[in-house]
Amino acid sequence: MKGRKLPTAMKKAQGTFEQNKSVSNEMIPSRMDGLPSIPDAIAGNKRACELWHPTVATLYDLGLLSVVHLPSVAAYCIEMARYYEAYEIVESEGPVDIAQSGYRMPSPWVGIGNKALDMAMKLGAKFGLYPVDAMKISAPRKSDNDDGMFG
Repeated sequence: MKGRKLPTAMKKAQGTFEQNKSVSNEMIPSRMDGLPSIPDAIAGNKRACELWHPTVATLYDLGLLSVVHLPSVAAYCIEMARYYEAYEIVESEGPVDIAQSGYRMPSPWVGIGNKALDMAMKLGAKFGLYPVDAMKISAPRKSDNDDGMFG
C-alpha cells in the first residue's frame, strides 16, 4: 500500500525494506509472551471482560498485539460494552422519551449508544477488526519458526 507506514520487521519479512527510507530510531513494541489478563480498568465491567478475551486472542494470533496496544484494546472493549448496554436500554424503553410537558424527545441512550459505537469503530479500525479495515492491515506472515511481528 503506497504511503502506508509499516514497521521495519514487516518490511523485511515482505522483502520491501529500503535502508534509505527507514526510520533511524524506530519504536519497536515489546512482544506479548502470551495472552494478557484482563486489565484493572475493565475488571468491573462484565461485558467488557467478555469482549476482552476473544479480541486479544484474535489480535495475538494475527501477530498484531503488543504491550503498547493494550490500553487501546481495553478502550475498545469498554466502548463496545457501553454500546450494548445502551442498545438494550433502547430496546426495552424505546427510542423516544416523553418529558413532563408531553414533549417527545430522543432517548439519551440513543446518543450514548451511537457515540460508543462510533468510538469503538474508530478503535477497532486501527486493528483491522472490521472487514473493510482488515484489508488495510498487513499482518505479518506466519512460518514454522516465526516469532511474530516483533521477534
